Amino acid sequence: MRRTRFLAWACLAAVLAGCSTSAGNDGGTPASELAPAGAAAPAGAAAERAAPPIPAAQPIPAAQRQVVHEVDIEVRVDDLSGATEQVRLVGPAHGGFVATEVSGARSASFTLRVAGTELDAALTALAGLGDVASRSLDTRDVTEEAIDLDARINSQRASVERIRALLDQVSTIGEVVQVEYELTARQAELESLQQRAAALAGEVALSTIRVRLEGPESEPAAAPGGFGSGLAAGWEALGSVGQVALQVLGAVLPFAMVLALPLGALLWYRRRRRVAAAAAGD
Repeated sequence: MRRTRFLAWACLAAVLAGCSTSAGNDGGTPASELAPAGAAAPAGAAAERAAPPIPAAQPIPAAQRQVVHEVDIEVRVDDLSGATEQVRLVGPAHGGFVATEVSGARSASFTLRVAGTELDAALTALAGLGDVASRSLDTRDVTEEAIDLDARINSQRASVERIRALLDQVSTIGEVVQVEYELTARQAELESLQQRAAALAGEVALSTIRVRLEGPESEPAAAPGGFGSGLAAGWEALGSVGQVALQVLGAVLPFAMVLALPLGALLWYRRRRRVAAAAAGD
């Protein structure tokens, strides 16, 4: 029984040592942390460390390199509303979509994602909306980064499979807990690498275009008219004056009604006095 457990621990230490050597700094736990105290270092780990050197990589043809394209373009248009509608169609028409849109009264900004093979056609369509004020292209070669991620993913995937195979060789709860902890850590690292590779592939497959539309600075002034325009302006002014007069009359009328009664009584009294004085004089 002791010999069987010793052999299981020796296999566990050998596999973990090989995983740590092949995966590099992939976040795994060193084999020395999982192996029982006093266990001898396995010969398999030394054999993996003594692996033959990797041959030099061959140059990658330009057509096979992976490049990320980002373009900034500003276009001045006469009809901002119509140009905005056209920009919304450029992304879907060239194998992509509209990522963001911010519209205002005088300008509009978009972020478009289009297929890499459709980048030139999309830029031609945008330039046809008006006058191109500025345009810049930024390219980033990510070929080596993509190759490195693929190699790390393959190494990490093999590491996960080796750790998973150890679950069939351990027997005690402590050993199971240690192996499962190591397996969870390596699986998380593998998923992180896969997400980074997917995001990088998305940047290569779909180019980014940041578009800014600038509308006309001001509305054109109306041309001066003749007699008809002057007559219309006069009637409009007269109507405005009439509205103001009616508004003033409506505001004064309540006060006039209140003051009319005492003022009428005063006039009536003064008139009677004049009539009485004239009768007495006769």
